[in-house]
Amino acid sequence: GMNFNLSGVDEKARNWSGLNLSGVDFRGAYLVEVHFKGSKLNGANLQNANLSVANLQNTKLLVANLQNANLLVANLQHADLWGANLQHANLSRAKLQNAELRECDLSWWQLEKVKDGGLTGSKITEEDFKDKIYPEWKAETGSEWEALTESERMTAMKKFHDETGMYILNKWKEQIIP
Repeated sequence: GMNFNLSGVDEKARNWSGLNLSGVDFRGAYLVEVHFKGSKLNGANLQNANLSVANLQNTKLLVANLQNANLLVANLQHADLWGANLQHANLSRAKLQNAELRECDLSWWQLEKVKDGGLTGSKITEEDFKDKIYPEWKAETGSEWEALTESERMTAMKKFHDETGMYILNKWKEQIIP
């Protein structure tokens, strides 16, 4: 990918807010502190990109590829990441409040690094929880998902919500937890 090394570049040149950048290929790009607030990056390839301290608030990143991206302290509040590939992305201290995380490729070990209420109000599905989060998170809770009763599953999801502030939705997008 291109080297978008923007250190030393004027603040205005780093403001790409409100742009339609859907499908853009930013693989490996250096986009530290770039402002994408309210932009559309649907289907964008941001694999291995450095987006630390970037402002992606209210950004649409539907089915975007953020595999191995560095999102350290990035602002992803109210971002729509439905179906995005976040596999191995660094989410340490990222702000993901009220973000749409349904059907994303991500895991508990990534989410637990967000910290300080940074997941409050974000959304995943029951399937996301069962398949991607519960297997790693259950170390604290015990049994395999399939072995749990419906009541125990609801209790596990409620406990997860209480720890993270994340909402869990069913396949019809209806909130089931809390």
